[in-house]
Amino acid sequence: MTDLMTRLQAANPVSEGDRPPIGDVWRKVAAPENGREARRARRPWTAGMAPRAGRAGRAVVALAVVSVPVILVGAIALTMFGADHRPFAPVAPASGGAPAHSTLDPRAQHVAVAQLAGRIGTVVALDPRTGAIRAFVSSGLGVDRTGAPQGSLFQFTPGATFEIVTAAAALDSGRYTPRSQLPGPAALRVSGVTVDNASGTAYGRVPLSEGLRYSVDTVFARVGADLGPATMTKYMRRFGFYASPRIDDGRAALPPSGVVLSGRAVTPLQPGVPLGALAVGRAGLIATPLQMAMVASAVAGGGTLMTPHLDRRTPSVQSRVMTPATARALTAMLRGVLTSGTGTPADLRGGRIAGKTATVPLSTRRDGVTDVWFVGFAPADHPTVAVAVALEFKHGGFGGTSAAPIAARVIASLLASGGHAGIGG
Repeated sequence: MTDLMTRLQAANPVSEGDRPPIGDVWRKVAAPENGREARRARRPWTAGMAPRAGRAGRAVVALAVVSVPVILVGAIALTMFGADHRPFAPVAPASGGAPAHSTLDPRAQHVAVAQLAGRIGTVVALDPRTGAIRAFVSSGLGVDRTGAPQGSLFQFTPGATFEIVTAAAALDSGRYTPRSQLPGPAALRVSGVTVDNASGTAYGRVPLSEGLRYSVDTVFARVGADLGPATMTKYMRRFGFYASPRIDDGRAALPPSGVVLSGRAVTPLQPGVPLGALAVGRAGLIATPLQMAMVASAVAGGGTLMTPHLDRRTPSVQSRVMTPATARALTAMLRGVLTSGTGTPADLRGGRIAGKTATVPLSTRRDGVTDVWFVGFAPADHPTVAVAVALEFKHGGFGGTSAAPIAARVIASLLASGGHAGIGG
């Protein structure tokens, strides 16, 4: 993580007076004068030691690019977000052209920064055909909620967006079809844990496709428990869980996603992982938005996950996750989420987005914080963009109404950059 940030910052020609170096971020941002805070300020910030949030406001981090006539400028800026400070926003290139040495799209970066508007969250967009990272913006340093180092690229509880993984395993294993009928009670005790549907809603018997469309957690809890730990582990690994993404010249730059119990990573094969809760994205599961963008990318890519990268390397296959037939069936199910399910606020006019929302109340927090998500891709029939948006809300918020519109605007900007005209926002 530190290598990635240092490389991006090293390419930034902004003077030292305009932005602090990586090693001095906390000292220059907080600027304490004396005492304990001054002693803490002298410690260099690294990915494994994030500063505390709340003492002097909230830091805002943006990974952004600025295109100039000849070179790409990779910019990282950290500033305080408070009464007298504004979040960093990159400058769009006058030409609107693609950067020469990075896969990032300046217009999409602008849109992501503007849509986050200083809120704690991350936006990631990939090209599922090549693995190229087209947008990557992270806002706010936040507080570590998992017991593992986070740096500035957060790990969130993915909630119902992880049902894409469970559905892929269910369909690809041949155990289920989109039409498989399953009970969707308001609550289900499975794997020793009770899983509840949002608002305590009972659905009766519904097809698996409807369970995904309306985020019926009790349906997917039953499916996950039925598939078993070996199948769930196999498909999680195929999607990239439990491996550090190597997005920067092939080097590990971000923490792996997976289940963390008692401060250590465990797979579903190990004791103590409740499969029913895991199948709906809980049970100690944490995921980076990049990982969930990879989940969307694998479906969008016809079952093939391309290695995500920032450096315009030759595209390479990371894994074969599912068959093309499974990917097509799952795409149709995810398209239903947008047309008549929980993701309708993200559906672009003519954009044909497919995706999944999630709203995850954090039971470990007493301040009402929820993680809200949208994960998806577009156009559904010939995908060129896969995206994940994750936000932290302290006063309520829903994936469909808070994260999904941000995703729609980022997708629209990338479709427009790719020459897809007539896409409405």
